[in-house]
Amino acid sequence: MKLFPSSKVYVIAPAGTASGGPEVLHQLAAYLRQRDVDAYMYYVPHERPDPVPAVYRQYKVPPVDSMTNRPENILISPETMPLFQAKEIRRVLWWLSVDQWLGSMTQVLAFFSENPLRRPLPHWFAFQPDLPPVHWVQSEYARQFLMLNGIPESQIHFVSDYLNPVFLNQPPGNNAAARKDIVTFNPLKGKAFTRKLTDAAPDIDWRPIQNMTPEEVRSLLRTAKVYIDFGAHPGKDRIPREAAISGCCLITGRRGAAANDVDVPIGGENKFADRDEDIPAIIARIRYLLAHYEEAYPRFATYRETILGEPARFAAQVDTALELPPLSPKQ
Repeated sequence: MKLFPSSKVYVIAPAGTASGGPEVLHQLAAYLRQRDVDAYMYYVPHERPDPVPAVYRQYKVPPVDSMTNRPENILISPETMPLFQAKEIRRVLWWLSVDQWLGSMTQVLAFFSENPLRRPLPHWFAFQPDLPPVHWVQSEYARQFLMLNGIPESQIHFVSDYLNPVFLNQPPGNNAAARKDIVTFNPLKGKAFTRKLTDAAPDIDWRPIQNMTPEEVRSLLRTAKVYIDFGAHPGKDRIPREAAISGCCLITGRRGAAANDVDVPIGGENKFADRDEDIPAIIARIRYLLAHYEEAYPRFATYRETILGEPARFAAQVDTALELPPLSPKQ
């Protein structure tokens, strides 16, 4: 999808929302402006006062409340906000997740099921043949999903993301002497099954990651030895990567992106189905990693190296997807 000298790029994001998805949308727009692309944020709903989350003001991307519907312009939206009503502007649908898109479709269909004759269904479904977007995927999981649903490989570009620099700009995280026998987890992911694990081993020091700043999360992850995640993994989730780069050993489920070794390359011995019969094996693996942290830490080196290379890959992938010329060495 080629940019022209007069092209404008609009990146859609939810107004006033600070989370992993909105952050990468701001990172994209900021990178495009660094490349002298005329890029803007378009917040939904755009009528909301002060739609820019305070944490993202650092990216200095100007917001707009309208878009110029011309064929040289490009609209980039996350998969849950595919505003396809405009027929002239070129469209990119960026699959930052799969499961959240399925959830948004469920909500739409539930709304219309109350009265199917109230209005026609919105014409912004991702696989609508007469308005085909170009698809960007953040994960191998999303690529497999699109291919399964008939999207030609020629219409799919891999454009991943990268972590907040607070996690990348730090020394190596193996500082074994500073580690404690702590197991961290995100209480919002895989909540029911994680509760079974904590109940099965009450002697383990379980620490939830909640109500923390990025700096506080980093501090906890650089103290703990193990991070577990039995959530849905709708894409390449951030906290597992934050945990790995901070020096934690990881254990995950096998749902979503965690099922493949491209998105979550931590070895099959560290992935378990979230089934009751697997709880003893999971607890045993946790205890092993706590007791043998120094031995286990090097086995996650490939994952850490992949994460450290994400900023450069992100830039290269955006350049390829938008046919931007290579940066000169001085840039």
